[in-house]
Amino acid sequence: MTFSRKPSRANLVVIFMMIASGSAWAADNNVNVLYAGSLVNLMERNVGPAFEGENGDHFQGFAGGSNKVANEIKGKLRRGDVFVSANPKVDDQLMGQENGDWVR
Repeated sequence: MTFSRKPSRANLVVIFMMIASGSAWAADNNVNVLYAGSLVNLMERNVGPAFEGENGDHFQGFAGGSNKVANEIKGKLRRGDVFVSANPKVDDQLMGQENGDWVR
């Protein structure tokens, strides 16, 4: 899942909670979040702890350049439950069937 606009902390926590209600990672209670390096402070100091406090699941984050992470997703080198890009244009690289249909 990617986002085409910059979400707020509260919105991210709600979105992660909705995702965590799925069964994809129910066995280990980890939500793997890939995000832009420019979002490290927001994700690690605010969103991650808030998510864990609300939900009890573990926020497992990985930061990197938006383009690099998107390319790793497309190349099946990296997999996450959520991808948050700092640049909406990067999401285009993951849209459509020809690009793996990663964006929802």
